[in-house]
Amino acid sequence: ALDPAGRREVLNLVTAMHGRSTVLFSSHILDDVQQVCDQIGILTRGELVYQGSLDGLLDRHVSNRYVVKFRSGAQRVAEALATEPWVLDAAVGADEKLTVTVRDLREAETRLVAVLAYVGEPVISVSPETTSLEEVFLEVTT
Repeated sequence: ALDPAGRREVLNLVTAMHGRSTVLFSSHILDDVQQVCDQIGILTRGELVYQGSLDGLLDRHVSNRYVVKFRSGAQRVAEALATEPWVLDAAVGADEKLTVTVRDLREAETRLVAVLAYVGEPVISVSPETTSLEEVFLEVTT
């Protein structure tokens, strides 16, 4: 029940204590937990359903999607990617944002950039779609 300034102050304090002290940090604001915790526990209905590293939990729920942003030409790239056997879906959204769903992340890591270069549309950015602790929490607890 802190105001934004107080919340930031507490997060900064917990961050400053990293490596020097153990802090038990309990919060329903999972973005805050993701910022300051390296080990977490998830309770649902009074039962501990996960205990371990935050990175370990997020790594197990990694998304199989990449987001590619263009100024223009996203549809042309989507059409080229749709012919690739390692691509499950290539969907153009608002603002020339292309979401590419892949069968295998390792294969996408080696082939996605090559297809982008081959098509030749200028790329603003390429990044894996990240999974938030909140998304993983909902998946683990429902």
